[in-house]
Amino acid sequence: MQLVKKFLILFFALSFLFLASFALVGDWMETFFSFQKCSEWFLSLKPFAWLIGISALIGDILLPLPATGIMAALGNVYGFWIGFLYSFIGSFCAGMIGYFITRLFGERGAKFFASKEEREEFKNVFNKFGGIAVIFSRMLPILPEVVTVLAGFAKMRLKLFIPALILGTLPTAAFFSYLGTIGKENSNFGIIVAVFLPAIIWFIVSPVLKKKLKEDR
Repeated sequence: MQLVKKFLILFFALSFLFLASFALVGDWMETFFSFQKCSEWFLSLKPFAWLIGISALIGDILLPLPATGIMAALGNVYGFWIGFLYSFIGSFCAGMIGYFITRLFGERGAKFFASKEEREEFKNVFNKFGGIAVIFSRMLPILPEVVTVLAGFAKMRLKLFIPALILGTLPTAAFFSYLGTIGKENSNFGIIVAVFLPAIIWFIVSPVLKKKLKEDR
């Protein structure tokens, strides 16, 4: 129970930090929050817009940028396949960078936050349920950054984290890139499908991955 309380405190603290960063620089990021404005801006800078889009998606680690809106704008400017490719690269890199930063440099904070036994328990919990958390978070605001940071803190196994990150990122990037090509910003039904389909795939694939990890020990 004590671990659950600490986990919730850490979760809400990280969420608050991301929201606070938006309060500080929200005006500067206003263009990213408008699908129309973002698309027009990218179109005016088309030779370099892909780099701005990928950088913005990676910057989502520190700032609460609307990743899904950026993906839609990339799809609108470059078409489905190219927009999808850029969106996937940016979002996947953001997840990996967030994970490795906290995995490599979060040890001191983790020791301050929880005992060795609690950290080990947290690690076991994340190796068991972290995959599905990563998948569900990719489609939502703020949560992708929080979950990848927590996965790094927990030192979630890469052989579980990377497949989950790919499964969560692929349909998200594809779906919003497609919405951009047809000039839409949101579709609730599509979001539901893009979240639950990879989650179902994860439930099928993860037992095989976990069995393989046990065999590799």
